[in-house]
Amino acid sequence: MSGAPASKHAARCELALEVLRRFGALRLCVSGTSMYPAIRPGDTLWLHLCDADSASAGDLLLFRRHGRLVVHRMVGRAEAFVVTQGDALAEPDAPIDPVDVVGRVNRILRRGRIIRARRRALATAARPSCAAEALISSTIAIGGIGIGIRTTSPDFRSLVERRYAGFIDPEAEADCEFEVLLTPSEAQTGDEDASVSRSGSVWRIARGDFLAEWDPGARRGTIRQSANPFSLDSVLRIVHTLVLAGEGGFLVHAASAVRDGRAYVFAGASGAGKTTIARCAPPDVEVLTDEISYVRRSPDGYVAYGTPFAGELARSGPNVHAPLAAVYLLAKGPRIAIDDVGAGQCARELLSNILFFAQDRELVQSVFVAAVALVESVPVRRLTFRPDARVWDLIA
Repeated sequence: MSGAPASKHAARCELALEVLRRFGALRLCVSGTSMYPAIRPGDTLWLHLCDADSASAGDLLLFRRHGRLVVHRMVGRAEAFVVTQGDALAEPDAPIDPVDVVGRVNRILRRGRIIRARRRALATAARPSCAAEALISSTIAIGGIGIGIRTTSPDFRSLVERRYAGFIDPEAEADCEFEVLLTPSEAQTGDEDASVSRSGSVWRIARGDFLAEWDPGARRGTIRQSANPFSLDSVLRIVHTLVLAGEGGFLVHAASAVRDGRAYVFAGASGAGKTTIARCAPPDVEVLTDEISYVRRSPDGYVAYGTPFAGELARSGPNVHAPLAAVYLLAKGPRIAIDDVGAGQCARELLSNILFFAQDRELVQSVFVAAVALVESVPVRRLTFRPDARVWDLIA
């Protein structure tokens, strides 16, 4: 039984090769990410028949390996063999026998748009080694978890430190580190959904504008992105959701604030009033965020942290934290009122606002358990309100 899927895959590969040999052309749909960002999952490749003698460095070649078809970029030759490498991989493939080279990518169909396959040098091969380029680091500490960002670009480091001002801690020991490998911004888009998957111990996080790989055990990872802070924002949020899921915490679509040393979280979807409740806050209230709240479990209960992830207020929260006193489920209405809600409904609404991207059954279960545990430990109520500062007289 275990050999059946491999046998079925090999049969499909042979059929594809027969089509390519007979008609000189072939279309294949991509599922992997080893050629990101040049080729992305869901892309359709238009290939033409090509042998090793006709191939040149920079070409996107189709070749056979262990009963499978692979598309990687040719980076050179080694004696009689062809050498290839995935754009998103750190090392070249094992040398390929020329007889296994069967095709070359000419066009890429992506979301209805045709892209010409470009012959170019491999970006990772052209990038000097870390020994040749000095890596400079900044540690971004959010929610008490430090993530080190290492780059060879002083300009990108300055951009990071401006974006996360207030959350940069030069003395903090990083809980994990990412090396950021800057790539050209051409043909990159950020309007695709993020894909988060795990292979063995390594998490792979991909979207149109970035590709990140992270090994929690080794506490290291890489991020391939252009020099903009928005891609890094997304990677950081996803990494924090993965860390928090393992310890009973989460990121949630919610405003949060501190008053008299206690924190309050206001959860709701877009339009529920997160920014409105933050704007109504009186001077003695410290707003942590109007968009994404950070909740961690502690031995004494739960703690809410300020985050640099802002909504319409367009400003980072303070890097402070306080014990969580209550959670409010937001609803707009003509009156100002706080109403009790059944525990099951509270858990469902809280879950609907928790950020989690990974298709991982064990961690999804952990997030469910975390939401239920919070509802059992912290008062959760419905807050119906209109834009009026007096709402805070009821809250705290």
